[in-house]
Amino acid sequence: MYANTAIELLLPELERGLFDDNWRIRYSSIQLLGDLLYSISGMKPCTEVTVWFIP
Repeated sequence: MYANTAIELLLPELERGLFDDNWRIRYSSIQLLGDLLYSISGMKPCTEVTVWFIP
């Protein structure tokens, strides 16, 4: 129940932040929105990076 209320309060602020003039606020809003989507979906972000080097 708390999560639903929190999301209803956060989403309008995140949406407003996506179109803010300050690039730092836009960048932070995108990061927070991505974290929220990961949280809602139950997935975990990939922390392992594979680098391919072809000589």
